[in-house]
Amino acid sequence: MQNQSDFLEMLLPYKGRIVGLTAAIAAGIVFLLWGFGEALLVTLLLAAGIIIGRRLDGRKDFRGNMKSFFKWLTTER
Repeated sequence: MQNQSDFLEMLLPYKGRIVGLTAAIAAGIVFLLWGFGEALLVTLLLAAGIIIGRRLDGRKDFRGNMKSFFKWLTTER
């Protein structure tokens, strides 16, 4: 059992990358199965669910999240 907790502690600094990779794989599978429009819709709904869930947990300000999202969306890259 100790080996499992050591392994999880080792992965903890990379949790954002792991979640991002998992989300990208899931979005890719949805894109392959349903197409771009449906994949985009699913991705946007999942993002909205995460933002609303974090707001309800009291971890983030909903308006701040929406401002930063729209700022990111409208910035020129």
